[in-house]
Amino acid sequence: MATYDIMSIPQVADWSSPFKLLLDDTRLYVVSPSANKIVKLVLEGSTMSNVDAPFSNANLTQNATMFKSWGSAIATNAIAGLITLP
Repeated sequence: MATYDIMSIPQVADWSSPFKLLLDDTRLYVVSPSANKIVKLVLEGSTMSNVDAPFSNANLTQNATMFKSWGSAIATNAIAGLITLP
């Protein structure tokens, strides 16, 4: 018999009305992450750096600033399902 990992989704508040939650307690969302990662992180675009002049500081140190753009998405080919509890 195979074993499966279970992760619980934390409940989220619905800010449109007080004391209301967004996720229904009678539903179980099932996704199999064994085929592919569910959340993807990518480095978008090009990396840029800004370096000051080496002789602008008295101790000859340089300051550098680096800009990176990260993106995340939910895209998968894994099988998913919804179980409704009575």
